[in-house]
Amino acid sequence: MSSLMILLVSFFLHRIKYKTRIASAAILISISYICVSRATTFPLVILAVALLGSGASLGEVSMVAYCDSYDPVYEQMYNSGTRGSGVISSMLYLGLTLLGLSNRGIFMVILPLPLIYYMTFVKVNSQLSNEKGHKKSDDIKHESDEHNEEDEKLKKQTKY
Repeated sequence: MSSLMILLVSFFLHRIKYKTRIASAAILISISYICVSRATTFPLVILAVALLGSGASLGEVSMVAYCDSYDPVYEQMYNSGTRGSGVISSMLYLGLTLLGLSNRGIFMVILPLPLIYYMTFVKVNSQLSNEKGHKKSDDIKHESDEHNEEDEKLKKQTKY
């Protein structure tokens, strides 16, 4: 699923602002949590897992691209955070299971996490944009913008 998302971002979604991409990832993940918690059939669970994979991949690809526009230390912090979140989420699932919650209950308990993810991105983005020399994520020039400018220059040069 992540390979497909990388291709989509590379060819189509790179024109979409980072804040919109992160919001889309959070929405996909939230929908998948609701679907898993309400699933009564195996095909619905598979659909929910596919949505979860799509949302997670979109979030990861967007965050890596976003971090690339800043000092490399931010990408290192992001990578450390993802490793830590894997351990924490596994421990959270195990702890909630030990408390006797069903899968349905666990997914309803973690439902606010994608919203927290998005709100954290918005807060960090606003803090970074206030630092000297950094641009807001929505102001970062996308690769496609550079290609479009080059195309326009070529068109002007080739006009008779």
